[in-house]
Amino acid sequence: MNRYYLGTFPPVYGGVTIKNLNLFKALSEQIDISKVDFSEIKRKNILELLKLIRVLINKNNVFVIGVT
Repeated sequence: MNRYYLGTFPPVYGGVTIKNLNLFKALSEQIDISKVDFSEIKRKNILELLKLIRVLINKNNVFVIGVT
């Protein structure tokens, strides 16, 4: 079972970004978790988009959604 954190991780200048960074850091200290960065998808990073699709279609994945 793979775990993923879905959220935005742009440069730290907003409340949502700080929340995502802090929550991801706390989770990664306790469990093995990877992140899918929505800000990279907005920048048209195709690899990050493909990663998101792969995470969503695999029913064995567990994910945390960290968006507003």
